[in-house]
Amino acid sequence: MGIIQRLFGRPDPKDVFRMPTNPEGFLGSLRRRKFWRQIDVPILESIVQNAHGEMELIRNFVFVSEQYRLVEKNFLAFAANPELIFGSPAVGFGLTLYRLGSDLCKQVYSVRDPEQIGFIHLSADMAFTSAVLCDPRQLEAYAGMAFLYGDIFLNKKVALEWCSKYKDAEDDLRCTPDEQLAVFHRATKQGLLNPDEDKQTWEEIAKYAPHLLEGQPLVDDRTLRDEIEDLERRLVSM
Repeated sequence: MGIIQRLFGRPDPKDVFRMPTNPEGFLGSLRRRKFWRQIDVPILESIVQNAHGEMELIRNFVFVSEQYRLVEKNFLAFAANPELIFGSPAVGFGLTLYRLGSDLCKQVYSVRDPEQIGFIHLSADMAFTSAVLCDPRQLEAYAGMAFLYGDIFLNKKVALEWCSKYKDAEDDLRCTPDEQLAVFHRATKQGLLNPDEDKQTWEEIAKYAPHLLEGQPLVDDRTLRDEIEDLERRLVSM
């Protein structure tokens, strides 16, 4: 890739597999990369630290974010307005990645080419795990992984692992004091503790501002935990 392309062209997602193989070196390269260099370093550092040295998680996060142009289309806006309703740009990154994973899962059913299905599978996995990397309290992303491997690409062991991770993450959120939570997660916690009140809130939003619910799951009498536990029972009985 020439210098003009590096400076002004779109980054090639495949470059991430040629970048340094240690977190510090990788982060240094990422900070010089187009679009990423516009994001404050502490935001990127916090995400890299969440990987606890697992370079595959870090590389996959950058790859899938660039492959689907999330950096320039979504992340820069979150980084420029760190408070918004999320309380942290990384929370916004996580929600964006979760929505990408959900959209990819829906695409599987309309595709017939095995190679394309394989790429969608891999990309959905990267999207959900990257959502958790950005935001370890992104409960829907844990559930996304559980259903990806429990209902779509069957792998009982992986699906059960993510069911367990979902429950651990939900329990942690329930027990975390509100003052330690981002605004978005305080609202999620409130919904877990008071589901009837939460349902009423979402119904009001759906009535008066439905555009705010774009990409969000419909709210019903069953909780996400109910769905996860149903999935666990089905998998265990297989």
